[in-house]
Amino acid sequence: SSFQAMAARYIGAMRTIQPAGPYTLGGWSSGGLIAYEMAQQLCGDVERLVLIDTPAPHVVKKPTQDELLAWFIDDLQLGLDVDALETSILPSAENSNGCERLETALKQLGADQLSESALAVELMPLYRVFSSVIESTAGYQPSALPVQIQLVRATKAVVREYFEHPANDKDDWGWSALTDGVRVETTWVEGTHYTLMTQASAQHVADILKRRASAADLELIARS
Repeated sequence: SSFQAMAARYIGAMRTIQPAGPYTLGGWSSGGLIAYEMAQQLCGDVERLVLIDTPAPHVVKKPTQDELLAWFIDDLQLGLDVDALETSILPSAENSNGCERLETALKQLGADQLSESALAVELMPLYRVFSSVIESTAGYQPSALPVQIQLVRATKAVVREYFEHPANDKDDWGWSALTDGVRVETTWVEGTHYTLMTQASAQHVADILKRRASAADLELIARS
């Protein structure tokens, strides 16, 4: 389904808990873009966006199946050397199912411990959602919103799918162009894109949310 339809479903779920705004919305990674699209659809009923390690959308080419596969394996955080992946010897994306391709890639990189059932039942549904979200955000071009953005960024590295983002060296990660003059507040948290949602880094992020949230806020973390 479309990126916009995905955001609409989140809004429907949110309104079963809190029917009316103003809302505070938040999202980690690509979930931050979903939160921004939700704000677009809510038409001014959002007073704050908390974006956790999410760069502003920019026009990029649709990723190839090889790129999506490499990014997903990297995101699994199995300690594999994704740069060593030889996609040319994998089953073709056109003539094989995704499960076979993912299994072959993981085995090529030395991840032999995953069972076929784990691949089919656990990883493939995640891979399908991951691919759908990444592909649908590739051409996402929203209009600016006069909304306060609280951006939380990881101090260490940038994930593969963000390597070529034009605003990587800017504190606001490109979001100022989409806030219609409202200042973007950026907080850097020690850790990586992945550890922001775990252990001590996650507690730091939670503290940031608590400090800035009012009693009427609904904290909705829309995770991809």
